[in-house]
Amino acid sequence: MPTPVPTSPWPLLRRSIRRHWRRLVPGYVLLALWQLCETLVPVAIGIVVDRGIESESTSRFITSTLVLVALMSTLAFSYRFGSRFIVRALEEESHLLRTEIAGHVLHPRGARTDQLPGEVLSLATGDAERVGQVVYQLAYTIAALLSVVIVAVYVLQVDLVIGLLILIGVPAVTLVIQVVTPLVAKRSERQQESIATASGLATDLLHGLRPLKGIGGEDVAFGRYRSVSRRAQHDTVAVARSWGYLGGLTTVLSGLLLAAVALVAGQRALDGDLTLGQLIALIGLTQFLAEPIVQLGETSAEFGGAFASDGGWSRGVARKVEIRRAEANAPPNSALVSPSCTMGSARNWVRPMRAMSWPSVRSPSSARCPAT
Repeated sequence: MPTPVPTSPWPLLRRSIRRHWRRLVPGYVLLALWQLCETLVPVAIGIVVDRGIESESTSRFITSTLVLVALMSTLAFSYRFGSRFIVRALEEESHLLRTEIAGHVLHPRGARTDQLPGEVLSLATGDAERVGQVVYQLAYTIAALLSVVIVAVYVLQVDLVIGLLILIGVPAVTLVIQVVTPLVAKRSERQQESIATASGLATDLLHGLRPLKGIGGEDVAFGRYRSVSRRAQHDTVAVARSWGYLGGLTTVLSGLLLAAVALVAGQRALDGDLTLGQLIALIGLTQFLAEPIVQLGETSAEFGGAFASDGGWSRGVARKVEIRRAEANAPPNSALVSPSCTMGSARNWVRPMRAMSWPSVRSPSSARCPAT
């Protein structure tokens, strides 16, 4: 019997994390460190201004500058090696998913499925790759959350009003963005299904091109493929349009929030409540905050599209392997597979029977494949 596989997206995600936790854990830690250092860069620049320039102390200026250099070096190397860990886990998981569905399709007993070969190919390529990207997306989501928390903690220490504005504004912007993300996820699922259907039909059409020409049915077949291909094109354009809506809404809302933060910070600086270095740090953090806000806004859409691929992949692998009926009573050299016919000792060669009736086939021992 085949090894049980996850039949829904969340178990599949948990299994992916368990299989690669040795690379994912250091990768997540390093990417979180990268985001932490990137968040602290405006703060470090503000410290250089306050302690190194305004104090007119050469030693303090050199010390604070060296701290900034160390921060930038840590930022660069943590991103480099963290990404290597994550991408390695992503590629290995995609490879395992591809080999898993290939092993399922090539099972000696055959797999009962109504999918065309091109649809199975789409599962083993595009869907498998997108499922693996979930672990990559999760790393950036964790890093974005960490950066928002760090910004909020620092700003609360500098100014309570600005800190509360960020703590209230970021969740509000993220919540409003969630209105569009289900549309992106739904259209992404529809796009993947239409692309798989078009791929399957194209493969089927190429396999049967000669018989179609023989009966003069190529025009009908081409017309059918043209219709399916146009549907896939329409779905792809719809997904791109949805991402455009999401990006535009995120940019507008995050821009309004950042403008409000910058306005309040500038007013507080004019009132003398903030130093020049603190003002520089707040403006820098405000500009930087746009990136994690966009990341958090796109997270649910990315996960929605990936979960659509998860669902398609799980349904494809969950197709039951056909049990050989009457196998116990079959002659030793007989070939018995339903709905596939396996001949003689070549039991690993499976020829699927799809939408056609086969003539009687005899194995080398003259055993007839039983009717299904």
